[in-house]
Amino acid sequence: MIRDPRILHLPFRELAADPLGVVRKVYARLGEEVSPAFEAAMKDWLANPENAVDRYGRYPYSYEAFGLDRDWAEELFADYSRYFGLD
Repeated sequence: MIRDPRILHLPFRELAADPLGVVRKVYARLGEEVSPAFEAAMKDWLANPENAVDRYGRYPYSYEAFGLDRDWAEELFADYSRYFGLD
């Protein structure tokens, strides 16, 4: 895992659970604020069923579907998984 202060590591689960909170975190990291207008627009976009994550159904992700070996991928990302408490 790269531990560079210029990189902001964000867990996908955090992004999925609280996209606006993650955007605020990114903006804060850049020394910016999320404007009320931007926040309202983002909430509207997220609430629109046309933008729903599963609007085309759910995709059953698997290592095999991408031609990957699970053990190889888990070894490759072991440090990252430990960093985010995924192991």
